Amino acid sequence: ARAEAIGDGVIALVAASERHRQVAMASQVIGHSQRGRDLTMVSVSRRGASAKVTVMVVARQHGNEPAGSYGVLQLLRLWLTTSDPALLDLLSEVTLCAVPVANPDGSDAFERCTACGLNPNRDWTSQGLPETQALAAAIRERSPAALLDLHEETPIDDEGNFVMFLPAGGA
Repeated sequence: ARAEAIGDGVIALVAASERHRQVAMASQVIGHSQRGRDLTMVSVSRRGASAKVTVMVVARQHGNEPAGSYGVLQLLRLWLTTSDPALLDLLSEVTLCAVPVANPDGSDAFERCTACGLNPNRDWTSQGLPETQALAAAIRERSPAALLDLHEETPIDDEGNFVMFLPAGGA
């Protein structure tokens, strides 16, 4: 799905959160892609709680790996609609910050790399790309206890995959 479609899903969830009595959800633009598209982060917590821990989830650094974006939307939807006391208690202690589309230009083109043809996952040391700069600033600002960077194998991956390294007979 295009980054705009994922963004529309995020907007709908944030709007729905305004009606939720126990869960607070907010979105903010943390930066812009090379082509000026928004990089949006969504924060979820229990309404009125002051969570002590932040967990971040980053999806779709590679534009041709959409599963992470869908997973983030499902996770946000679950936390927004839950009445499970255990999940609500967790939200009292943890703020979830999620970036559903970290490479909106690549996502719109269904390309692995950013608009300039660079792999954002290889830019963390130099942080020369605006996308990586925005993510790094958000990470520094929130100082998460854990960061999940979601990826997937695609049919065109030629760097091998984890199945190749499993012992004979499976996991």
